Amino acid sequence: MGRTLASSLVVAGLSIVGTVSAQQPAPAAPAAVDGATYSVRLRDIESKVDELKENLRRSQARLTLLSDTVLSGGASGCRAEVDFVNDIQSGLDLVGVTITIDGVVQLNKQDENGALMVSRSYPVLRAAVQPGDHTVQVKLSYRGAKGGLFSYMSAFRADVKGSHTFATSEGKSVRLKILASERGGFFAPLEQRLGLEWPESSEKLQSEAPAKAEGTSP
Repeated sequence: MGRTLASSLVVAGLSIVGTVSAQQPAPAAPAAVDGATYSVRLRDIESKVDELKENLRRSQARLTLLSDTVLSGGASGCRAEVDFVNDIQSGLDLVGVTITIDGVVQLNKQDENGALMVSRSYPVLRAAVQPGDHTVQVKLSYRGAKGGLFSYMSAFRADVKGSHTFATSEGKSVRLKILASERGGFFAPLEQRLGLEWPESSEKLQSEAPAKAEGTSP
């Protein structure tokens, strides 16, 4: 009787397991990827690989340049000093100045109250730069001064735009002045008097003198 009862329990257990297994859904098969989707994914992967290659190439180029500089005994590099000078009078107030160098904004000031007239000169750049050509782009905004003898001048507006390219070379320091000036004489139309000049000079960078030894020689 005991064997019969045990056999019955085994059969009942197998039946329950089989029923539960039958009720559980089979795992879904992975969705098939059509040709168009595969091509899009492949192009995306290839684009990311190309981007990584380009970043690696640029990093290697920078490392090579740094290595060459170190191996050459620490080249002195090159430096640029750029200033903006406002030399326009004629009852005009400077109300806006934007100067970029190689696409990077270096000076951006806007003030309709004439506060920019307090100083005639503004430093734009004082930094070591890469050897080669550098492009300066300038936009100046002028407004007729308020008050004074010619009150109608307050309605006058004029923009002065210009660009200039200067070159830097190893071991040299370049000084560039962006000079807003008047030309054409008093009788020239006011909007035609405003212009830009680009006085430029360069000199050899001075290496630091070796420090003097302390004390006196025996």
